[in-house]
Amino acid sequence: MVSNSSVSQGGGANSSHLLRCTLRNNVGGNGGGAFGGTLAHCLVIDNVADYGGGVQGCSLSNCTVGGNCGNIYGAGASLCDSRNTIVYGNYGSQEVVGGSLSNSCTSDPQFADAPAGDYRLAQGSPCIDAGNNAFVSGTTDLRGAPRIVNDIVDIGAYEHQTGEDDILRILPVATNAACAAASGLTLAVTANMAWTASSSVPWLTITSGESGATNGTI
Repeated sequence: MVSNSSVSQGGGANSSHLLRCTLRNNVGGNGGGAFGGTLAHCLVIDNVADYGGGVQGCSLSNCTVGGNCGNIYGAGASLCDSRNTIVYGNYGSQEVVGGSLSNSCTSDPQFADAPAGDYRLAQGSPCIDAGNNAFVSGTTDLRGAPRIVNDIVDIGAYEHQTGEDDILRILPVATNAACAAASGLTLAVTANMAWTASSSVPWLTITSGESGATNGTI
């Protein structure tokens, strides 16, 4: 459900029962993505509303609600009962208003790449194996992958899969230093897996950090 609008309730859906759905870029007065109804294994992103930018008055199970905007209050979720659900990275006053949160996450869940629209969980996310199996409905996540791995369900719409690509973050992402002036430039590398730095250009020298380390200097 993408790019829909309503002047009142539910820009994307109103009083619907949604399973493994994506609600994105919808606009509504109450509940930009959805108003009322139930959502399971759903992704609710980039929606806008006055009240409940992502969702309002909904029952959520294993959903991810991020990047939504609530102009008045409830940037992510307003008056919702949320289980095994992530509500994070929404914009406006009060990310969550009213309702209840059970085994849910409102702090940084460490998404793979939210700015690029990738709301999977990165390796090391606090949401991995942190849910409650009693709240799970169905056997697959949003993308159709097994819903429970390692015996305990993850929080959010996506289940982190065994062998799924790990994510290496290097900061800064870009630098204005010219190649010849790069000597002494320090890059902080944050990782939750082994990594190997290698050189393929004459001006790059690895002075510290090696396979299995979590930081290095060039």
